[in-house]
Order: sequence, then structure tokens, then C-alpha cells
Amino acid sequence: MDPLVSVIIPSYNHSQFVRQSIESVINQTYKNIELIVIDDASKDNSPDILRELQKQYGFFLVCREKNKGLSATLNEAINNYAHGEYIRCLASDDYWPETSVADLVNYVK
Repeated sequence: MDPLVSVIIPSYNHSQFVRQSIESVINQTYKNIELIVIDDASKDNSPDILRELQKQYGFFLVCREKNKGLSATLNEAINNYAHGEYIRCLASDDYWPETSVADLVNYVK
């Protein structure tokens, strides 16, 4: 069985980018992925977009009421929510080619 890869997307005020970021993970050729998205108290409409996408794709979503910063967000996701053998982070204003996770797993195996 392919190892589980936890992909963590920390999000803060990236409403114009976050959909493309999430969909680039959803559309990976490698399928044994758990997607964890944490919105760090965005002031734009990111939380609404994330809730819509979570309903559509079923990933794990946390929307914070108070901003804690990038390091705390990543640490929270890794320590409390990630279950994968491998962990990979993706900025909410970035995206991956469709073979990005497969390439990583093939490289580290």
C-alpha cells in the first residue's frame, strides 16, 4: 500500500489563491493523501471559500478565530492532525503540478 502523505495548507487572507492551491492537491495523481487546511483568522472571505471547498472535497478544515501565525499553525497541524508517514506543506498562495506528491514519494522510497 502507498504511504499516507499529510498535506498541510496554512491559509491567511489568500481568498484569490486558495481554491487553486487546494485543487492542485485534490488533483494529484497520487491519491493516498490527507489534506489538512488551517485558516489562521483571515479577514477576507477565505473562510467562506474554504468551507465551500471542504464540503465539496471533504478535507479536514480548521478555521481559527484568533491569528496565531505561520509557525504555530504548522506546528498545530503536524502535532494534532497529521497522520501521514510523510508530511508536506503548501502555501495557500501556491500550487503544485499534478505529479508533485507522487514524485516526492517515489524519491524517498
